[in-house]
Amino acid sequence: MTTILGIHLILLGIDVFLLVFKTIYFGGVYDTWVPGGGDVRKITNLTLSPSVIFGYLLTIFPFGEEGWIGEGWIVSVDNLEDIIGGHIWLGSICILGGIWYILTKPFAWMRHVLVWFGEAYLSYSLGALAVIGFIACCFVWFNNTAY
Repeated sequence: MTTILGIHLILLGIDVFLLVFKTIYFGGVYDTWVPGGGDVRKITNLTLSPSVIFGYLLTIFPFGEEGWIGEGWIVSVDNLEDIIGGHIWLGSICILGGIWYILTKPFAWMRHVLVWFGEAYLSYSLGALAVIGFIACCFVWFNNTAY
């Protein structure tokens, strides 16, 4: 039932690691904070600490201490080392989640709640893309490091 989801998660995880390899070995990425107006650079000192990476997600004030000012949650990331380190975590989680979905079946209550046909998969995917698009829109509006 969830094999197709598992396969797509594994492919997404591989794509994330391709971005990481490009950043480290094959040319780098554009860094807006390089003196002189920004430049392309390779990221060599990645942040892999789970407390730093997941600290962005688990902040007490997701929208900043003053409210909706764009200084919190994932918007507060301010260096490419944290961003690429987060992509290593993301790629690992996607691949492990894909393996999980291939090897297991949904819980019984979940099999009865959701519809398991192609049209339903498509609608669930479109809903997820809408949520991710909204998060990305807000992220690039407030963050100058990765847009």
